[in-house]
Amino acid sequence: MPWHQGVAGAEWPARHHAMLSHHVGNPLGDVRPVWELNRLQFLPHVAVRDPERAIALLQDWLDHNPYRIGPAWMSAMEVALRWIPIHRTVGILQDKIPRELELQLTGLAKASGRYLMGHPSTHSSAGNHLILEGLGMVCIALSLEPIPKEMLQAGRRILHDQALRQLRPDGTGIEGSLWYLGFVVDAYQHWMQLDADHIDPEVLARVASAHQFLSEVVTHGGVYPDLGDRDDGYAFRDAGDYGESSFPALLDVGARLFDRPEWRRDSPGARRRSAWWFADPDPLSVPEELHDEVSQHHFEDGGLTAVRWGRARLLLNGGPLGMPSTFGHGHAAALSLTLTWRETPLLVDPGTGAYGMDAAVRDHFRSTPAHNTVTLGGFDQAKMLGTFLWDSDWTTQVHLESDGVRAVCDAYQGRLGASHLRRLSWKTQAIWQVEDRFPGASGVDAEGWWHLGEGCLTVQPTDTGVICDFGHLTLEAVLPAEAAVTVHHGGTGPMRGWLAPRYGQWIPGFAIRVAGRVDSQTSWLTEWSITER
Repeated sequence: MPWHQGVAGAEWPARHHAMLSHHVGNPLGDVRPVWELNRLQFLPHVAVRDPERAIALLQDWLDHNPYRIGPAWMSAMEVALRWIPIHRTVGILQDKIPRELELQLTGLAKASGRYLMGHPSTHSSAGNHLILEGLGMVCIALSLEPIPKEMLQAGRRILHDQALRQLRPDGTGIEGSLWYLGFVVDAYQHWMQLDADHIDPEVLARVASAHQFLSEVVTHGGVYPDLGDRDDGYAFRDAGDYGESSFPALLDVGARLFDRPEWRRDSPGARRRSAWWFADPDPLSVPEELHDEVSQHHFEDGGLTAVRWGRARLLLNGGPLGMPSTFGHGHAAALSLTLTWRETPLLVDPGTGAYGMDAAVRDHFRSTPAHNTVTLGGFDQAKMLGTFLWDSDWTTQVHLESDGVRAVCDAYQGRLGASHLRRLSWKTQAIWQVEDRFPGASGVDAEGWWHLGEGCLTVQPTDTGVICDFGHLTLEAVLPAEAAVTVHHGGTGPMRGWLAPRYGQWIPGFAIRVAGRVDSQTSWLTEWSITER
């Protein structure tokens, strides 16, 4: 098995992990694909179908990945993640495992547990990494006899403390990433399966709130606003389809764990995951509710406002950049807006691209122009200092009104003395207006960006704006008359008009740029209307 083969066939060397670098600019490229393979998440599936093959793969991995040698040992989280599928695989194989392999796995478990206890993620990595490391300690401890109580208690303590730190009371995640919130929910579902009697009710309440938040912002079919970073990682991947949304499966399992049938989903992924969790998968589906009138749900702790009316779902991002103090997985997307009609993403956050393959790609997808918001003075809303490092955060104020949502962000106050005020309002479920104002601005160059979903076929100019053709529907925009409008599709130097549908991939997509000079009296009014065919 090519355990160490990376991008374009590059082979990561079998050296002590401390001698290897995964940072941007290393000679071997992005280590993330190597880590994905070494997570062994395919192993339980193989064990069910072909026990001998699963045993051979386990032995082969052990032979090629000695303790602390090679890229599989570069991250404590990767050490932890392996133990979820190994634990499952051993449970499936049971007495089929040869005695020699059992002894090797026992030694690996003890060594991995000591490693995790001695190398917890701290500072900028004390986000989802630390939670998964805590889960790894619990998983390893419960795999050993006698149970190492110190390791078990350390894992439980991390999971308890980080739930209260990283999951806000309203269910939003401190890292500012929807995908990593799902990753964390995945981890806590595993803890509930392994160790439910030792989870504090306050932790369970936070995890339940995270499920409720996801249920509000994810469509029944799994379309989600791609806030912040995304690397397509799971605590346990039940299939190899990286294009499938993880959220219906997470919500369906959560619905049964918390007895909340309104979260139920019916999708191939939901059925597969439930089959791993429960003896009776029970493919019950609760139809998605269509709101006859406008429904606003403001998640105050996270600053996010979800608006639903009929077939339309919108999310206004009035939240902070991400987890202090480095804001590593956050994107400069203050006051960005996403819009979905039924299961069709119309206005989207374009994604992440990759972490370690290309610095220009990394910087583009987390920049302000890569989101449905406004830049002032040619600046991002915060300054990038490194691959996972920003210089500062911003503050926003969000106000719900009877016919709209108004939010103000101060990201540009320090550099330009200006704020960005955005007001979202509605006429019908298919007609939405966005007004942008710039208090304090004085002759500042501004760019408004609108990124269209992957299903957009063409963007054609009109006398008042553009018409975006999605095949089964059109999305028409009346744009500010005083601004210049350009359409971008796969542009380079700089990157403009790109989408990242999954980690490590970016494809041309349509982006609309609205540009002009603004002052404190300027009002840019944009009206979006949807017409089904």
